Amino acid sequence: MNAHLSIHDVAPKTLGLVEDMLNRLEEIEITKVMLLVIPGLDWSEAQLHLLRKWASQGHVLAGHGWVHEVKTRRSLFHKLHGIFFSRYVAEHLSLDAKEIADLMQRTYDWFRDKGLPQPTHYVPPAWALGRITVRNLSELPYQSVETLNGFWIPQKNIFHRRALLGYEADTALRACILRIFNTWNRKKATMASPIRISLHPHDFSLKLADEILLDCESYACHPEPL
Repeated sequence: MNAHLSIHDVAPKTLGLVEDMLNRLEEIEITKVMLLVIPGLDWSEAQLHLLRKWASQGHVLAGHGWVHEVKTRRSLFHKLHGIFFSRYVAEHLSLDAKEIADLMQRTYDWFRDKGLPQPTHYVPPAWALGRITVRNLSELPYQSVETLNGFWIPQKNIFHRRALLGYEADTALRACILRIFNTWNRKKATMASPIRISLHPHDFSLKLADEILLDCESYACHPEPL
């Protein structure tokens, strides 16, 4: 069964962890993944060069918010979402449709400005897309946009539901919830509806680390979302 494999939160301060993760995946013969890049940070030329190197090796770069952080959660929904799921990373949730579209366009333009392959895929931080319609998304340059439940193809107004595996368990409670979540999603995945394996830079040091390579070896992993 196929699996879309991605590494989230690729940022200047996580590049060492991401590189280690890529090396560990390469040991089990996974040589191409999708890298979700946070553009609006303080990137040095050497760090950008590393992104270009990874892209030249066949890894796929995607947009992942702008700074992947919010200072204030304005709405009640955003506050509850932060408490129970996203903490302070879901930067879309306190923005309106125009602000979200502007952020996504700014992210796309950054790749061009830095001499990187322009992304065809976008993943909002914490998969929280916010108050933007598919029609709004269709006016942006991305071919696919990911949410917690799957992928939108905005220009065709098509949604592909996909099961998801995650491992960002830094507390016992999160580990318990994610084990249940992952078990359920493994059962939901089918040949017709493949699974997503979503990694974060610290996952190999967290409570579900032993499950990561087992899952990656259980599926035919590739970097493309569809």
